[in-house]
Amino acid sequence: MKLKIILNTIFLLISFSAVSAEIYEGVVERQIQGNKIILISGGQYFIDHTSIIRGMVKRGETGPVFDVGTKLGFKLDESNAGKIKHISEGWVLK
Repeated sequence: MKLKIILNTIFLLISFSAVSAEIYEGVVERQIQGNKIILISGGQYFIDHTSIIRGMVKRGETGPVFDVGTKLGFKLDESNAGKIKHISEGWVLK
């Protein structure tokens, strides 16, 4: 019985986690639409005040602001399939 409860708990935790375990990298090409959309190495991503950004970055009204040419590492929130991918966590790479 205890094993079943533990396994169900683990399953629920895994199924509710929508953040990708994959780590992506790229170079910022530009930010548009009030800095909510960020173009990174040809890909288009959504970033806002809910995105956790590690390191020293400028903050705008709607979220972080990056300089063109900044190299970023980031994880994606995969729960919004079919839409622009949301950056859930990011950090500046040197």
